[in-house]
Amino acid sequence: MKLAAGHAAALLLASGTAGLAGGAQPQTNSDIDLICRSVHPDFCPALVEAIENIADGRTLRLREDGPASEEADLTLRFVEEHATDSAIAGHLVWETAEGRTGRGESLELTVMDARLNARLLSDYALTLLKASSLPLPRR
Repeated sequence: MKLAAGHAAALLLASGTAGLAGGAQPQTNSDIDLICRSVHPDFCPALVEAIENIADGRTLRLREDGPASEEADLTLRFVEEHATDSAIAGHLVWETAEGRTGRGESLELTVMDARLNARLLSDYALTLLKASSLPLPRR
């Protein structure tokens, strides 16, 4: 799936996205580890904010690298496939403490005549979550 943005910074979805869902849901006060590294300094904080909006009552820890912590009931990892000043592409992978795993859809956001900004990266982070079938309840 590709996302594109023009000068007016309008996002266009080339196809639909799956909703947040999937299997048994973690306990209300469970921990989530997010492992995220990106060329775009505004992206990982945008992804944290998007996750916090759907992860009511959960502790979220952001790290750049490393294995999941033993306290985490859910580990999310952003895999950046491509990044430039005007583009980002990647997907999320996840693993629960019980060993269930999943991989979200690869998405790309490209701005034709500008650089990516915090607002566009925030929209991309939210769309990435929606396309990843995470084992979190819908809001």
